Amino acid sequence: VVMEVKANFLPAERAELLKRFSLPCYKKVAQVTIGDPPAELTKKAQEEVLRQKQEVAEKEWVKRKAEKARKKMAEAKLKELREAKERAKAAREAKLAEARAAKEAKDAAKEGKEDEPMADAAGEAKEEEKPAAKEEEKEEEKKAVEEEEEEPRPQATLTDEEKAAKFPKSVAPDIASWVLASHFAKFSLPQASEGFDEIRFSWTKGKACEAYFKEWVLRQKVLNRIEDLQPGEWFKAKVLEWQKAYADWEKKQADWKDPVKQGARHAAKELAKKEAAKKAAKEAAEEAKKNEAAEEGKPKEGEGEEKKEGADAEKKAEEKPKEEKPK
Repeated sequence: VVMEVKANFLPAERAELLKRFSLPCYKKVAQVTIGDPPAELTKKAQEEVLRQKQEVAEKEWVKRKAEKARKKMAEAKLKELREAKERAKAAREAKLAEARAAKEAKDAAKEGKEDEPMADAAGEAKEEEKPAAKEEEKEEEKKAVEEEEEEPRPQATLTDEEKAAKFPKSVAPDIASWVLASHFAKFSLPQASEGFDEIRFSWTKGKACEAYFKEWVLRQKVLNRIEDLQPGEWFKAKVLEWQKAYADWEKKQADWKDPVKQGARHAAKELAKKEAAKKAAKEAAEEAKKNEAAEEGKPKEGEGEEKKEGADAEKKAEEKPKEEKPK
């Protein structure tokens, strides 16, 4: 069994591989495992994905539990320190109160007064402080009970995309990405004409397998960078056209920004304006002359009628002698 992904997909390398088994004792079989896998294999792949997800979820869950326990211990230590400070403070205050009461009692004994009212007031204040302290302790215990509720063990599930997947994603690919990008355009399925005694299709059979493989190659053309891609003649001609046009545009831009040529363009523009004005004035003058000549060449109304009557009289005079000759 020769499990070489790239070599088994390239016709040239398949031919070299078959040379090693040219003796008649060998039966050369091409096992084509391409297409849709069986339902059992798909189920196994999904179970593996689910197992991996469950492991990751449980690790995170254990980590969260440890973090909560650490925080709880830190809070307990802080609470213990706070209570110790409060007890020390209460003890100091009690000593100060005792000393103050003893002093007041001594002063009262000297003056002949009793300190019973003051003592009663101090006792009442202490009794008022005790219920408040108990209520705070109860609230803290309630919070601690709520926090002690453990997070349930997580249960991993497959997403729709993972359920639709037919193969598990491996950490190490079967073929390096750069090798695939360099050779997948030359990949082909084994043929009997290459020298194989038998071609077996494990999953998708015959023409369907070829169609599946063709679709896979087309998808790789979209997903992978083709390292040995070379431009064609059409592309080269278009690039030359573009480079020439770009050079012309740069030249025109440079000419447009040149101050000397800008001045020449401005002068030419002004000259063109003057020439246009002169031409317009000349055309207007010629048009005016034509209009004047046309006005002068028009006959007056009376003169035209007299000329017409004279012409008619001359015509009649010419016709009379012609009529008298036969007599």
